[in-house]
Amino acid sequence: MGFAKYKEKMKKIFNRQAFKDFWNRQGFYIILFICVCAIGATAFWTSMDRNEVQMQEEAEDDMISQEQKQDEPPEEPVQQADASDKADKVDIKIKDVVEDEKTQGEQNQVAPKSQSGEVDHDDDKSKATADKPVPVRATKPKLEVVQVSAAAQSQKSYGVLMQKPADGKTIVDFALDHLQYSRTLKEWTTHPGIDIESPLGSQVRAALDGVVESIEEDSLMGIIITIDHGNGLKTRYANLSTKDMVRPNQQVKKGQVISGVGRTAISEILDPPHVHFEVLKDGKNVDPKNYLE
Repeated sequence: MGFAKYKEKMKKIFNRQAFKDFWNRQGFYIILFICVCAIGATAFWTSMDRNEVQMQEEAEDDMISQEQKQDEPPEEPVQQADASDKADKVDIKIKDVVEDEKTQGEQNQVAPKSQSGEVDHDDDKSKATADKPVPVRATKPKLEVVQVSAAAQSQKSYGVLMQKPADGKTIVDFALDHLQYSRTLKEWTTHPGIDIESPLGSQVRAALDGVVESIEEDSLMGIIITIDHGNGLKTRYANLSTKDMVRPNQQVKKGQVISGVGRTAISEILDPPHVHFEVLKDGKNVDPKNYLE
């Protein structure tokens, strides 16, 4: 009997009529609450979308400004003057030219005697003049400028004359005691060699007779070939296209093709196609331009 009463009581609680009465009393507030929640959720998601769009627009603006500044390197820091970067040197010879006007004046002051034996009265004047010191006019020294070719001076100073490893102009100079701006790295850095611009795939030649010391692949400078020329002198060629044209310990001649111009140097990938050329003397990098023809 207890269970039957409980069952009957539950039926009364969940009776349809009771539910209708509840809905009539509280239905409006329930619908209002649901609408308020929907409006709040819509406003929240709309604001989130606007923030995302604004952030995307700001990121695009930053990318555009960075691309515009890529070709305009920042102001280079103050650099000390490098006496070794002077490409043209001249030998100046000074010739001191002083006319011996004293001797010439004495010769002009002496008058000849007449054949008749008569003494010219002007002799006394000439003797008096000869006794007086004749002033010597000092002339300015003449400067004779003799230009010495870069190849002759290089051969005279370093004793070795190398062939240029590739045909083209130098686009990046040697820089160890000062900094240069790298477009690829986007920072100021040193440069232990020179970059010679040349078409992709063009020949790269040995600068001097020697022996191939090593052939390697570097993560930054790409394919590198090093040649030992003896007496502590070595040359290094980087950003090459292939390593299959020579082998280690192979004898090579000056001007022999050892590889081609490639784009394997990741650290210089934004520069035009070129060969990176270094000269090492006793293990230290030196300016290759001092050895090139």
